[in-house]
Amino acid sequence: MRDSPAFTLVELLLVIALVATVSLPLGNAFITARSNQALVASAEQLSDRLRQAHIFAREAKDTKGWAIIRIDSTSYALASGTPATWEYIETYDLERDVTIPNNFRVWYEIGTGSTAPQIILVRNNHGTEKSIIIHATGVVEIEP
Repeated sequence: MRDSPAFTLVELLLVIALVATVSLPLGNAFITARSNQALVASAEQLSDRLRQAHIFAREAKDTKGWAIIRIDSTSYALASGTPATWEYIETYDLERDVTIPNNFRVWYEIGTGSTAPQIILVRNNHGTEKSIIIHATGVVEIEP
């Protein structure tokens, strides 16, 4: 006979199974939200760097051209010089699980800050994308 009100092993395993079943969707939702937030943060950071290069070129800082250049799928750099010969000034990494699938090089003209229009895609590991649009005038915007 059983006199103590303790849980049996079967009851304990049943409670653990129920908790695990309820928490799995919550874990997936958290991971997806984290990935989407990393995508937004990376797109905003890249846009800010594009705007910075645009301002440097428009103000003719150091009398050099300014650009943002993709290094690989997870990093890019602020560069100065000419389209033929340049040097990296500073490199930046995207957030974890975020990539830039397309190659790009955005050069801004000295004095005007104008450039060739481009669209840069930034993608997270769930396939969600943000488009960064660079207009000929150098204006940068993130498409929702």
